[in-house]
Amino acid sequence: MKMNRFYQHDTPSVNIKRNKFLDAQAEHDLDYVYGINSVSSVLVKNERTIHSVLVNQHIRLNKKTRKQAYRYIFDTLKERGIPIRTTSKRKMDDLVGGFPHNDIIMQTSYRTMKRAKHFLKDYPQKGKQKSIYICLHDVYDNMNIGNICRSIFFFGGDSIFLKKKKKKKKLQEKLLQMKIDTPVLHSSVGTSEFLDFFHVNDMLSFMDDLKSCGFKILSTCCRLDNSSTNDRLQELANVRLSKNEKAFIILGNETKGLSKEILDRSDACIYISGHHTEEASTPALNSNGNFTLDSLNVNNACAILLHHFASHLA
Repeated sequence: MKMNRFYQHDTPSVNIKRNKFLDAQAEHDLDYVYGINSVSSVLVKNERTIHSVLVNQHIRLNKKTRKQAYRYIFDTLKERGIPIRTTSKRKMDDLVGGFPHNDIIMQTSYRTMKRAKHFLKDYPQKGKQKSIYICLHDVYDNMNIGNICRSIFFFGGDSIFLKKKKKKKKLQEKLLQMKIDTPVLHSSVGTSEFLDFFHVNDMLSFMDDLKSCGFKILSTCCRLDNSSTNDRLQELANVRLSKNEKAFIILGNETKGLSKEILDRSDACIYISGHHTEEASTPALNSNGNFTLDSLNVNNACAILLHHFASHLA
């Protein structure tokens, strides 16, 4: 009982701290990169300006699971002349809102998203063009975005597209580029550092531009009984791409999915067949009185899609 009371009391407190940290970060020009994998990825990519590194004064550099990573990090910091400061773990916890930092926090410049039009401009000049690109439409959970980055990187991708509503932030961000949220790097286990991020302002217009460049647009959806997309509705298991085809796959918000306009403009609407559907009598929920559990987390769905197309390129 004691543990349960502590958990109930602590969880809201942690969430409040994390939300305050994220709100503050949205207004800052400096990013706080936390955690061994994230810090290592920033050093390996060597793209950002690194201002300083904060380390727990009681850090255990000989800890078996982290020894090799710590050696790389501190050797690289020394080689590049990056200043290191020590402080207490509590102060480090407060600095990043309680996010797990593995005793090391790096203060760097932010990475930002490029505008989608730059992708269309640069794509023909790319040395090795990819066949499959993932776009997340109105997906805001940083854990999901980070996990999807990890899947994209694992299956050989180099880019991710996001369509998000712009918040009212600094004029500089409105005019130039949108920041990549700090937790995405951590939840991607560092892989997002190696992906290009593109922001889509007008999805329908961008879809038309992609089609004119030879892309096939695939949108994800649940299987519907009555829909204007029925003639283009395909089960994932039956979808194939040739090696010369270029596919742009759009995944929607888990609650709302994708709009009818996006589905109608897609070349195909693909769904993943489940093997277990539970229905319960809930007359207040919808017209047929049933509540159906028939969808996947967007991260899981993306991983299945990427594995399918990586395994079935004709």
